[in-house]
Amino acid sequence: MADKFPPLENEDFDTEVTAGQEETDFLKREAELLGDEFKTEEDSEFLQENKNDELENFEEQYPALDEGAAVSKAEGQAQADDDDDFGEPQSAVSQNARATNSEAIAKWKESRDKEISERDASQEKAKAELQEKAVKHMDDFYDNYNRKKEQQLKDTEAEAEKFSKEREGFFNQDNTTWDRVLQLINVDDADLVAGRDRSKFKEILLKLKGNKNAPGA
Repeated sequence: MADKFPPLENEDFDTEVTAGQEETDFLKREAELLGDEFKTEEDSEFLQENKNDELENFEEQYPALDEGAAVSKAEGQAQADDDDDFGEPQSAVSQNARATNSEAIAKWKESRDKEISERDASQEKAKAELQEKAVKHMDDFYDNYNRKKEQQLKDTEAEAEKFSKEREGFFNQDNTTWDRVLQLINVDDADLVAGRDRSKFKEILLKLKGNKNAPGA
């Protein structure tokens, strides 16, 4: 076993530390048992040195609360300073971004309002033009209608007047009834009417023409 696990090089050091610690503990117990009766100046110095060493080790491991608070406060202040250093540019960037967004939104609203206004104006103009065309079309329609109606009335009156004159002249002729009948028919085209032979009737009318003594003359 000794070959596999050789002795450590600092075995003497551990032995010395253990011996020193046992000696210190022994002296403490002796001092507690004997009290101040057998205490020497060397014992006091030795105990004071051990006490100081232990106090220093304790203070190194567990610093005072005031010092820890001071260190924490200093670290917090340094972090706050760092935050301030980086906070101002970030705030400025945020303000610039908001300003840019506000400007973009304002331009968009202005463009939208202008577009809506132009569209409304265009629609109003088109509506007005359409109404104007509709009114003009209706006016033209009624003008033409009234003009045509008036012309038709004039033509009808003229035809009626002409017919009345012709009728009066027709009945005031110094001839017989059969003479007037011959004036109303087309003698040249009286032989065949609606597929029926009218030549005999035409022949009779021609014989009655100018005969005031004929029946019905």
